Amino acid sequence: MEGTITASRTDDILVIKAPTTTFRPDFDQSIIARAMEEDPERAAAEYGAEWRRDLADYVNRETAEAAVVRDRRVLEPMSGIEYAAFCDPSGGLD
Repeated sequence: MEGTITASRTDDILVIKAPTTTFRPDFDQSIIARAMEEDPERAAAEYGAEWRRDLADYVNRETAEAAVVRDRRVLEPMSGIEYAAFCDPSGGLD
């Protein structure tokens, strides 16, 4: 997991993607090595700033796009409905 920084910028959003050791060169490499032995996909996502290829098709692009209403900025809550949401962008930690 060599460190390079990939950055992109729009008017008001900055995204930086880089492995743990790029931002924390003192991070214990043995933790990463052990994680890579146990689960390479998970370790690459957790420490290498890589998308999880094993989960990439969990929801395909067509399904996700079908759930989007273009140009909608606000969806007001409906009375009598209880809402809940959760997101785990890392793919999960123990």
